[in-house]
Amino acid sequence: MVDSATTNDNNISETPQLTSFERWQHFFGIFRYVFKYKLAFIGGIIFLLLSTSISLLFPYVASMLADSAVGMADLPVNEVGMGLVAILIVQGIFSYMRIILFAQVSERTMGDIRKDLYGKLITLDLYFFEKRRVGELTSRITADVTQLQGVISVTLAEFFRQVATLVVGIIIIFYTSPRLTLIMLSTFPIGVIAAIFFGRYIRKLSRQTQDALATANVVVEETLQSIQVVKAFTNEWFEQKRYTGSINEVVDYALRAAHYRGLFVSFIISAVFSPAFLFLVPPPFL
Repeated sequence: MVDSATTNDNNISETPQLTSFERWQHFFGIFRYVFKYKLAFIGGIIFLLLSTSISLLFPYVASMLADSAVGMADLPVNEVGMGLVAILIVQGIFSYMRIILFAQVSERTMGDIRKDLYGKLITLDLYFFEKRRVGELTSRITADVTQLQGVISVTLAEFFRQVATLVVGIIIIFYTSPRLTLIMLSTFPIGVIAAIFFGRYIRKLSRQTQDALATANVVVEETLQSIQVVKAFTNEWFEQKRYTGSINEVVDYALRAAHYRGLFVSFIISAVFSPAFLFLVPPPFL
């Protein structure tokens, strides 16, 4: 009896190993839900690009305002100031439209995914439910799908924003200093290699975090469904200890992932931007 239960738990904790092609296939499979609302998605991208382009004009106009204030520019201070206010208003409008459109896409997409996931679950045979616990399945529908919502509403939007910022920024820097642009682009392969190295560990830890969170939800589900038994045997302390251990495991995985993300950001800042800074402000010994 114990061996059977142990084997069943081991089957639950097993995670199928997917190839890189299968992972990308699953990832792009999500976009068939997004493309149902392609007009709102494309509109959100357009407003994102417009708001990003407007935001890049802000430092330039601000420098013009400073030059006008000290008499180094021909334009009056009032006109430059009004232009700066106009930029802020237009950027605010574009940002509002971007947030609204991406919210519509993400919320409707997550609703469709949850409905399809639930519809798939209730059509599976009893053998599947004998190997899975209710708490784990509930966690997959709630916590895991919420992670996808963050990817669509935040991560994807930030990806397009950073790409637009990178392209426009490179054009501006190349117009200002072609040599500085070449120095910064020469460090790009280093950033790509670092992203691959750190991303592999961060992805693994993120998956472990989700698995640990599902295990914690299993503890809650078992305890609440059998609360009469827990009370009868005064096992509150034991269940609390089980849940505390599961949550501590979730926190440990999340902090380890944050550690790798911090190392990645620090590496990018030091290894990628240091050569450009040394070009602008060379040290005395060079």
